[in-house]
Amino acid sequence: DAWLPIIIYGSAVVVLLALWPHLVRVGHAVIGPVYTAFFCTTMWFAWETVRRKLYPAANAWLVAIAATCWYATEIFGEIYNLGLGNISEVFFRFVWVVYGANVVLWALSGYRWHTDKKTH
Repeated sequence: DAWLPIIIYGSAVVVLLALWPHLVRVGHAVIGPVYTAFFCTTMWFAWETVRRKLYPAANAWLVAIAATCWYATEIFGEIYNLGLGNISEVFFRFVWVVYGANVVLWALSGYRWHTDKKTH
């Protein structure tokens, strides 16, 4: 069962290590990892809803994909904040794509996609 958090937190560690000198340069050596850990935890719990069937399948998948987009928003936003020239400018455009998807998917995840006729 540990493979999921290992992949999520491990990917974040790889990204943070690659960006570490820049995180230090802009003063994000504390807030960057803390913020990233928060989003990793959110994404981990969201994917557990799929893996453990805690919500109806459609809702669980929407939650998991939304949380993944939120995680990507944080990573892409941090790359933008580091001021890495063209790379930062490109990632800034991606921020809005994944952030928009995140907001829409979180909202859609609350919709009752399937109704059980037995409860009506």
